[in-house]
Amino acid sequence: MQSSELTLCNMSMFGNDIRHFFTADLNGLLEKYPLMEFPHKQDFYMMLYIESADGEVEIDHHKIRLDKAKVIVVQPRCIVSIKIYRQASGNVICFTESFFSLRYNNNILYQFSFLQRESQHYIRLNELQKQHWDSLLGLMKKEYTSQQKDSTKVLRSYLNILLYELERDINPTGFSKIKNLKSDKV
Repeated sequence: MQSSELTLCNMSMFGNDIRHFFTADLNGLLEKYPLMEFPHKQDFYMMLYIESADGEVEIDHHKIRLDKAKVIVVQPRCIVSIKIYRQASGNVICFTESFFSLRYNNNILYQFSFLQRESQHYIRLNELQKQHWDSLLGLMKKEYTSQQKDSTKVLRSYLNILLYELERDINPTGFSKIKNLKSDKV
């Protein structure tokens, strides 16, 4: 399939009222959103938190086996397909750059090592990391479903915490000096 023939998916695939942030359980995801099973490009970031599953995620021709605890990161404009072959437990979190940047207006997404184009697309989690992610995602899910006053601000904060936790898990020594793509162009 040529890249020009790929479907471009945006946040509206999750519902007309969803524009910048979405989270859901991994189980049943492909039944609700079957386009995700076929190769496509997305215009949003996606984090898949896998507790347990059987299948694979393919990102730009790199296959990642679904099994035990791991976090998979999909950047915008990557070619991705998700195949889940049985009951799965975990979460999917999708967000746009503009959702994150509304609070953190000096877009720091480029600083996260796992959001660099050449970075590895996933990390396995040990038991302690898994418990931590379970706690944070439980809080995020509760906030997402309750839709209380200022819930989008709280969700942005939880997302920021998750991104920093992932950076700590991937790069325990701290942020490496990563060039800003905008300054490279100048």
